[in-house]
Amino acid sequence: GYPHFQWAAVDAPSGDAPDPPPAPSDELVVDASSKEEWVYVDLGAKAVVEVADSEDSPSWDLAFNRTQLRTNSGSSGDGLGGAMEAPGVAWDDLNASSTVGFIVDETVPLPGPPGSGESSGNPALSEWYNYDTSTHAVSPKETLYLVRTANGNYAKLEFLNYDDGVMTIRSASVSREVS
Repeated sequence: GYPHFQWAAVDAPSGDAPDPPPAPSDELVVDASSKEEWVYVDLGAKAVVEVADSEDSPSWDLAFNRTQLRTNSGSSGDGLGGAMEAPGVAWDDLNASSTVGFIVDETVPLPGPPGSGESSGNPALSEWYNYDTSTHAVSPKETLYLVRTANGNYAKLEFLNYDDGVMTIRSASVSREVS
């Protein structure tokens, strides 16, 4: 056979140039409302990820179960993760992270009254919220955190909203300052 080609003149699009694609959002909604299941997040991809074995998987940086949080480190995973509070800094002013001072996961008390039990978690992230005892409402504190990811990168983290286990977080990569 012989190839057959057809062509025609194409007119340039009229009007203004198309809008650029939207910039990726630095916000992520995490549904951690299940009391049994942990929800795993990859901060670099800004996505919830499926994890078969949380202790051996490098694909997650943070894990959520209602108000409990874990980093991929210490007693929760084999990653290089960790977290620390970054008090008194505005979101736009936090562009770099020290490499020291990060806390890795260990056994921490479960939320609730004393004697509620223990679980693996990150002590630096265990008090990210305020709890109103009269309404039983949870609201995020106005505090920024630095997170070292499972692969050793750095990110800033803020909790924006919480509604019965469904939370909105904001994260963005930051550079590292070797200390």
